[in-house]
Amino acid sequence: MEKKADFKQMSKKQIIGFIWDYYKWWFIIGAILIGSAIGVIRHFANYKDPVISIVMVNSDTRAADEEKQNQFTDYLTAHGYDPKKTKVSVRADYSLNLNGRDSATQKSDQALAILLAAGGVDVLTADEEVFDYLAAHSYFASLEDVLPKEELEVRKDQLVYTTDTETGEKYPVGIRQEKDALLSGYGSYPDGYVIGVVLSGENKAQAVEFLPYFLQQNEQ
Repeated sequence: MEKKADFKQMSKKQIIGFIWDYYKWWFIIGAILIGSAIGVIRHFANYKDPVISIVMVNSDTRAADEEKQNQFTDYLTAHGYDPKKTKVSVRADYSLNLNGRDSATQKSDQALAILLAAGGVDVLTADEEVFDYLAAHSYFASLEDVLPKEELEVRKDQLVYTTDTETGEKYPVGIRQEKDALLSGYGSYPDGYVIGVVLSGENKAQAVEFLPYFLQQNEQ
């Protein structure tokens, strides 16, 4: 039979030692649970619903200027969104190497393909070689359904085309950009990039609305 502690005969130090020896795991588990609960509360308190999700592929994240992040407040406000509760999500941590096929490259390819297939990308930017590769796999919406004919005509020298595998007809899917003013808080493209609207994006309607704004602001 376990002998009970006689606290009357123990000093304060001995009592503390006894309690710690017998209940330390409960304290540790309790601390972990409290810490996890605080983390969850902070996450939901700071969470902002993404109105549009932008993915930058093969951008140079070393050149990112964090002070220039969150430059889409004007867009959100102008379109009736609360910047305190919503955001334009930008991720620049994806890369795609068409020349290397090692395991790391294949995993990166698969992660991007899964994200695109799941509708997790609304707008995508990439260097032109990678953009052409993705366009050949029918990931992008036709810009004929996104921008007015007049604007397509004005931008005819900037347009990137792909070919419909069924009809053989070419159609515009991307627009070349030299500046990355709105994206410089996340990464940069020293040699320029192409931007397009992803066909399977969950927020495609918002992306179609967003692209003209992006082009206008980015090219100022």
